[in-house]
Amino acid sequence: MWDLRYGVLVAQQAIPAPSTLPRPKKTGAIIRLSASSVPSADASNKKSAVQLNGLLVLAPAPDRDPQAESTPARSTILVVPLTVPATSTIAAAMGRASAGARWISTKPAPNAANQGPRGPEMSAAARKALKEMRASINASAAGNVAGAEAAFFEYFKPDNSRKAVLAAKADAAEGRVAPVEYVFTEGALGLVLPAAGAQASGPVTYSAKIVRHLLERRAVNSSMVEGGLLPALAAREDWETIALAMRTVSDLPETDTIALLSKVAAAHRRNAPTDDDSAMHIDAASSPTPALVTFVAQCVVYPFTPALQRVAVRKNIPDAANLLPVLQVLDGWIVQHTDDGALLAAAVPTSELPPLDMILAFLQPLLDASFLALLAHAPAHRLLRALAAHLEPTLALTSALEHLAGPLEPFARAAAKAQARAAENKDAAPKGDSGRDWRRKRKAAHEQAAVAVGLYQVEELVL
Repeated sequence: MWDLRYGVLVAQQAIPAPSTLPRPKKTGAIIRLSASSVPSADASNKKSAVQLNGLLVLAPAPDRDPQAESTPARSTILVVPLTVPATSTIAAAMGRASAGARWISTKPAPNAANQGPRGPEMSAAARKALKEMRASINASAAGNVAGAEAAFFEYFKPDNSRKAVLAAKADAAEGRVAPVEYVFTEGALGLVLPAAGAQASGPVTYSAKIVRHLLERRAVNSSMVEGGLLPALAAREDWETIALAMRTVSDLPETDTIALLSKVAAAHRRNAPTDDDSAMHIDAASSPTPALVTFVAQCVVYPFTPALQRVAVRKNIPDAANLLPVLQVLDGWIVQHTDDGALLAAAVPTSELPPLDMILAFLQPLLDASFLALLAHAPAHRLLRALAAHLEPTLALTSALEHLAGPLEPFARAAAKAQARAAENKDAAPKGDSGRDWRRKRKAAHEQAAVAVGLYQVEELVL
């Protein structure tokens, strides 16, 4: 029994061949191996293990000469009960590599040394598109990527065949996006998005159209670009593509996002007006960095690990002065959420304002990683007191409202069920018939009231 996921021998059993099986030297015997499932007696064991029966059928060859042999031909069925884990796990595979070593061939394939390492295969269309993109970039002396973009979008040109059109309609109805080959995406990014700090002898080629198209199709991850996706985009100062990457890429490291946050916060400090009128100010509109509020909102809603977030804050924002603008933005959002009884309001917050739970989850690693630095920075004391003054009443109110969760849960379920039923009825109602629908219902109600027999109503039948 082999674990094909990890390539190890899980168990083995040797059974001698029965002596009643005739095995001529020329024809041999027929061997068939199969597995049949049997119901498990233990209901709780179904989730962790599956019980099977291994069946090994040994039969004589069909072209044997029965008259030349004195013993009658017999077939044998060997049954071995098996208990197989439902899923492959590392725990079950650990320590079993040596058990199946004698069954695994370590000899290289013929001419394997001359072939070199082979990566994942690409389709012919993807290989052709990458070849044309590389040739266009190499032929351009000024870093022009127009030819590469033409070859790239020619590869994504929609297929007008009937089968392709039906598949595209089905994907669009279910909200799916056609997948893009991983190797093609990695190769295209390697051509049009150079890594941060890459030393290039010629002009640096960069195509925002190709990168954004791949990001919109959710075909990019951070490891496809050497050094990370966000540092490469930050080196090009393409903040619009950075915002798109933070919405579509799911594996951006915390170090990269906090490093960009530090850069935006530092630019915000430089562009902020000061009390000195003689100081020369920089026009904020000329800065390529986005607004601090916008970028902090993107960082707040992006998923992160608190432990890695704390390490990233200590590494990339050592100066407490750069952290103060971020804390001011978070404090303003907390005030908007908690002011005028916002916790009890049923209105949904605007899309520009992140949810309160995400704001608090993002604020906690910032304070954990830089609290001592903020204490040593005198201008931060006032902001820390303001945060405490805004959070303490909110936490007290939240603790008080938690006691109502149990008593109000049945009503919340009933309200959710009623809303879902109303939404289904609204979708099922025919369009353009709403004016006649209420008239029909009212007429039916009058007819039922006219023919109904009340509790104390007396009727007289005259013949």
